[in-house]
Amino acid sequence: MVLKKGDLVRGKKPWNEGTILGIILKERKLQTLGAVSSFKIHWINSEENLMTSKPSYVTWEVAGSVEKIRNEC
Repeated sequence: MVLKKGDLVRGKKPWNEGTILGIILKERKLQTLGAVSSFKIHWINSEENLMTSKPSYVTWEVAGSVEKIRNEC
């Protein structure tokens, strides 16, 4: 699934799986990793996140560490 600015995402890796929701703010290609997509994401955090206790934060994530939240209505 293609990710783009404005998509809602959730974390799939140990460092971001405790998040509730993320929104993609920006995309860039990492040439040093063979043109891998990287995304700047603003996260809304949960208290269960073992990596940080901040209520929200911004990180850069590679495409494989997040998944798009589909409309489940």
